[in-house]
Amino acid sequence: MRRCLSQLAVTILVAGSLLAARASDAFGCASCGSGGDDPLVLFPAETVKLLAGTSATPALASTGPSGELLASLGPQRRLSSTFAAGIGFSPRVFFVLAQPVINNQRDGRSRTVLADPTLNARYTILMPRLTESYLPQVQLVAGFRPSLAKSAATSTDPALLDVGGSGHDEYRAGLDVWMGMMPQVKPGLSAVITESAPVRMNDVAIRPGRLIRVTASVTSTVEVPVPGLVHTVPVKLAGGMTADRRQPLTQDGTEVPGSSQAANGLFASGDVAAGDGNTVKMTWARQGAIGQTRNSVVASTWSLAWSRVMQ
Repeated sequence: MRRCLSQLAVTILVAGSLLAARASDAFGCASCGSGGDDPLVLFPAETVKLLAGTSATPALASTGPSGELLASLGPQRRLSSTFAAGIGFSPRVFFVLAQPVINNQRDGRSRTVLADPTLNARYTILMPRLTESYLPQVQLVAGFRPSLAKSAATSTDPALLDVGGSGHDEYRAGLDVWMGMMPQVKPGLSAVITESAPVRMNDVAIRPGRLIRVTASVTSTVEVPVPGLVHTVPVKLAGGMTADRRQPLTQDGTEVPGSSQAANGLFASGDVAAGDGNTVKMTWARQGAIGQTRNSVVASTWSLAWSRVMQ
């Protein structure tokens, strides 16, 4: 019985890792250290901001405990949309509520489902100053993702096309540092820890291990000439890499062998103003781009997002 539960837990872990390619991971801000972790970020002068975005992941491949490619356990392709709204309560504090919608596809079949929503918050501990180029912006990051959508454990679809969530409530907290006042290239760094709540299956408490994500990024603005216009258009560019490490899954507090996760990724984005208060952003993100990818997915995601400052 215990062996069967272990095999089930590893299957859930690998299948659930397919959710790492969610749309919300692809719409990162180009103005902070965390890169692609948040779908929407507010600047100090912004109080209400909206976002709508879409993304495509043409191919999903899963890997095993030693980095070996596995036979596909779920969707082969994914289309996603994300809708988010942010409210700033002061120049230092804002909250963002995001709702992804996922279209999972496999062998000519597709299914559209709501994913788990997320509530994110940031508090700026240290505010940058225009007169001090090397004074960083330092923010506390927090987030909550309730388990509302179907998971691999509750799926009724053999191809897991109805899966939109991890099956566990998730809580995250971390620190984000961004050198936003530097004149040319602006580096950033963040470290975020995610904890998952246990759930009971067959009278066994199953809990994913602690996830640690470190993101390093650089941002810069370039002037791009546009045919037919006498002036150039500023384009904000961002790029960087992520490193994800998840500790082993546990059953009743006992670690499941071979269930730890590791994945490194790359991302790049560009955004441009599109009228008063509007911004259009294009993002490319690659999970499993560098080094060994264990119990996770290898996938590239292309995203397009529009955001608008309402006030």
